[in-house]
Amino acid sequence: MPPSTAEAKKQLRQDAREKRAHLDMASLSQVICNQITQWETFQKATHILTYAALPDEINLIPLIEQFPEKHWYLPRVLPQKKLQIHQASPQMPLASNAFGILEPLPTAPILDPKIPLHLIFIPALLIDRHGTRLGFGGGYYDRFLVEYHDKSILCCPIPSALWMDELPQDPWDVKVHWGIYETGIVSFPNVTTISPDN
Repeated sequence: MPPSTAEAKKQLRQDAREKRAHLDMASLSQVICNQITQWETFQKATHILTYAALPDEINLIPLIEQFPEKHWYLPRVLPQKKLQIHQASPQMPLASNAFGILEPLPTAPILDPKIPLHLIFIPALLIDRHGTRLGFGGGYYDRFLVEYHDKSILCCPIPSALWMDELPQDPWDVKVHWGIYETGIVSFPNVTTISPDN
């Protein structure tokens, strides 16, 4: 009997963590940040949601420091597996949450719901050639992205070593529009891409 989707994802997460432990994420982060800065979609975007990386994730925080004229946002974890989005700036204080992830303080200004997020950077353990991402299993981003999938550009910065041909997926998994790795930026087929001008 083939493994269930949940079992397959659990094994893939374990394999991905082992593989990530052998990658030079600091160097890869720098190269991927350089890719992003040359990307026209990023250059045109004004309101951007990113994330504070764990040590084995691609770190995009230097982009906040490099492009302070853009409006940046970071997520904060709430109960019931929800994310709250706060405004971010290069000097703002961050605090470590229960998962060891840096996030804004509760007092940081919250995203005005009338403001569109042009570009959303999403972390992942793995990604496949169809835009399916595998996260840590909490479902925080999938719940959050339901609201933004058809009005924001969703992209995943991730090393090419963590790309796969196809990942198992559940009906609630939200696909990303673009994948960004150290040698290129890829638009995924069959995932509608939105213009940052919208």
